[in-house]
Amino acid sequence: MTKRFTKRGFTLVELLVVIAIIGVLVALLLPAINAARQAAMRNACINNMKQMGLALHNYHDVYKKFPNVSPLDDLQLHIPGDATATGTSKAEYSWIVRVLPYIEENNLYNEITSDSAKFTRPAFDPTAMRVGTNVATNIHFAQVSLPSLLCPSFSGDAFSTGAPHAAKYTAMNPKTDKTTGKPVGVAITNYVALASTHKDFLNLARPANGTIVGGKPRTFATMRDGTSKTAVLTESKEASNASWYDCSGTWVVGLAPEFTTASQPNVNTVPWTFAATVVTALNYGPSPDLPTRTYHAAKMKNGGIRDWGPSSDHSGDVVVHAFGDDAVRAITADIAPVIYASMITANGGENADVSQFIAN
Repeated sequence: MTKRFTKRGFTLVELLVVIAIIGVLVALLLPAINAARQAAMRNACINNMKQMGLALHNYHDVYKKFPNVSPLDDLQLHIPGDATATGTSKAEYSWIVRVLPYIEENNLYNEITSDSAKFTRPAFDPTAMRVGTNVATNIHFAQVSLPSLLCPSFSGDAFSTGAPHAAKYTAMNPKTDKTTGKPVGVAITNYVALASTHKDFLNLARPANGTIVGGKPRTFATMRDGTSKTAVLTESKEASNASWYDCSGTWVVGLAPEFTTASQPNVNTVPWTFAATVVTALNYGPSPDLPTRTYHAAKMKNGGIRDWGPSSDHSGDVVVHAFGDDAVRAITADIAPVIYASMITANGGENADVSQFIAN
């Protein structure tokens, strides 16, 4: 008589135990995987920022000065996308346009130089300033997205199609993507100049106290606080008023412009003195608790509302900065306003220690 053996399968209890163990292992591994992913994206952002800092160094080597944000001292006068040929409100070519050859965008720079007659035409001249030769159908230079200008952690889109751009950029709209047929907005940048500590330093009476500023360009010689102690660039997760091509979208200030002049620092005193209500603009913008809070809050003269100044989507509440010596550091958003202001000034005479606010 032949004996028949039946294979014993898993019982329901055993199966549930195995599933539970797998679930625990996944729960333990996911945070580590996510942390590694976040660290990789932050490192990629740091590399992007370092390339921008190096581009400024190379530009300085050639021209013996840094590019300026705008020919005007008062950066607040420009209206984003203003296509007029004269007047202080007209949009200007950004400092990023000037350093394109140093971030491996020589062809784009040469096209812009040619179409603009060496930057003598308005940046948004409706009769020119197109990629290629067909003005009627080709996209504007401001609609060319440059991946190296985008932080890998940025949760927004590479193009802005919302206000204020939809209303302001009449010289380039409407244009559609030839593949998808969808409207192409303004290509944005996450990397911007730290032009000044606060908005009160943006005119002839109180010139911007950063390094990449409006008006007369600065040099390494004017960075008397030391290149390793002066932050030159930062990142921003602004998704609307952030064109890399237009000067209006390529600069921020370090302290939230929302505050009135009365609560700004004493601009004639070193070291800085602050009202208790003054905060840095680091990651200062809309939140679930304060959905209407904005960095800009329409306190500047022109240009519409800008939700974010120095900011990022990195984990750990940090924002990446490039310094004058091309060192790149992630600064924690809880840095004291006095120290952050001292970190921005190129010739403030301060001696602030930022080491405790540098993230690992």
